[in-house]
Amino acid sequence: MNPIEDSADGLLAPRTPALQRRLRRLTERGEVVRLFPGVYCHPALEADVPTRIRGAALWSGAGVLLGAAAARLTFWPELEVRTIALALGSKRRQPRGLRISEQRLPTELIMEHRGVRLTVPSLTALDLGGPGIDRALLRRAANLDEMREALARCPGRAGNRARRLLLDDSRDEPWSEAERLLHRQLRGAKITGWRTNVEVWCGPQQYFIDAAFARLLIGIEVDGYAVHGQRGQFERDRQKWSDLTAAGWTLLHFTWRQLDERPDWVIATIQQTLRRKSR
Repeated sequence: MNPIEDSADGLLAPRTPALQRRLRRLTERGEVVRLFPGVYCHPALEADVPTRIRGAALWSGAGVLLGAAAARLTFWPELEVRTIALALGSKRRQPRGLRISEQRLPTELIMEHRGVRLTVPSLTALDLGGPGIDRALLRRAANLDEMREALARCPGRAGNRARRLLLDDSRDEPWSEAERLLHRQLRGAKITGWRTNVEVWCGPQQYFIDAAFARLLIGIEVDGYAVHGQRGQFERDRQKWSDLTAAGWTLLHFTWRQLDERPDWVIATIQQTLRRKSR
């Protein structure tokens, strides 16, 4: 009988010489796959990303998952994980597919998820840069104060200067890279009076406007083709825009390409709308 079949998650790290020999024989017959040294799994799970991440954690023992691997198990389940990063307290040979860093993290920045040790979302988001911060804010996995606290608890850590700059750039809480760019352009043009991710109720429907001048009922929506071009989202967007328009809102829509390639036109359009509505 294949002992992998009895494991809860399709993973096994043999602790006895007899079981090690048995798994080696099963590996030679193709009934078991060795993921990492001392860690085996069922062949059907060899390419499964969560299984590989759990297998890496099992191999490391007291190691802590970092970055994309930590995000995949918590607030970003669809994130692609090309390399599994782990923090270890001492040097150790690095198996293929893993990236090991020798560092000790404060215990308050380490959590356990289904038996796996990983960084808390606030530190995970910082390690992933702008997209990680945006996704953590969008999913309510961590807020900016928690990220600042995580940064403060890791003084001298490599990359902290870049993390500090990103936090400053995220002060208006963008939920995407395109929103981050819009916020940067609004600040650069010294346009004030706007807030981000503004909650608006239209009867029983709850909506969030990417950026809004609430007093003037002007909303700015950043439309990404990958999301807004899908049929379900396409239908929801039209209902949202119609409900908000019926409620008296003026909505401006900009794409990533327009923000990136035509920023002067974007700002001019916003300023013109502000002047018209102010009158």
